[in-house]
Amino acid sequence: MPVTPGREANSGQTSRETAFGSIVRETRTFHKDIESSLYLEDALDDDLTLAASSATAQVMAPKDNGDLMMEVRLTNEAFALGQIQWQFNVVSLQERTTTDVAGAKISVTYPPSLDWASEITSAQGDTINSFQYTKYESQTVEAEKYIPSCEITGSRFLKVVANGVVNHLTTVLRPWFYTINSVSFMGFEPGCVLCMGVDFRPVAPRDNGDWICEERYKFMTRPGHPLSDVGVNCGGWNTWHLWKDPNSGVIPDDVWAKKADGAVVEVRHYEYKDFTTLYQYS
Repeated sequence: MPVTPGREANSGQTSRETAFGSIVRETRTFHKDIESSLYLEDALDDDLTLAASSATAQVMAPKDNGDLMMEVRLTNEAFALGQIQWQFNVVSLQERTTTDVAGAKISVTYPPSLDWASEITSAQGDTINSFQYTKYESQTVEAEKYIPSCEITGSRFLKVVANGVVNHLTTVLRPWFYTINSVSFMGFEPGCVLCMGVDFRPVAPRDNGDWICEERYKFMTRPGHPLSDVGVNCGGWNTWHLWKDPNSGVIPDDVWAKKADGAVVEVRHYEYKDFTTLYQYS
């Protein structure tokens, strides 16, 4: 004979936890009658508690008609299943630069310019063609500086279908590893946000074989360059390569003027991906 797991529940009571005027957690507690403790879990599912963040149930006392009184507690967190919680942490990176805070290039001058091959030729009285070494009057120099950066993490719980954990790892999460934003993301220009990867943790299985899992996306930002080929202040994770004199090892003062001729090259190392898809959840 089929048994109805749960009977109609009373209205119960609802409690809310707030922080600075915002509801961060809501809990509803009520009593419900079941015919047997064997159906405790079924009765819990019968209350459509899948919409709740967590649910607990316990048998309180037997009733005169043989039913058991069950206490159910449903808790809803501020974030729903599949919704990402974002966190921003300020970090610092170091890089080499050729400009000051105002964007002016760092330049040193040692006049006059000397051609050492010509000097040796004059001293010896012979013609020397084996090498040429030019010392520039003005040279661009490099300096190390800290640059502002942000570590962004986004974590969420979601459902992965039965027997789909490996497929989820390989086809859904793996393509995110070491990609950069193709469009503006979290206020950062294209090419300025790098996805380091996604941490993944199966939390618990469901009766139907599905899994509740936790994902944690990790991003790192880097400021772009005003002269980037991608756009103004874009391409933060691209690298810049400036021509250096093979003899002196220094950068000519007019190197940026020769950018169109290849003296300055911007190189992209990561594939593009649209990170804004993470704004949405179902």
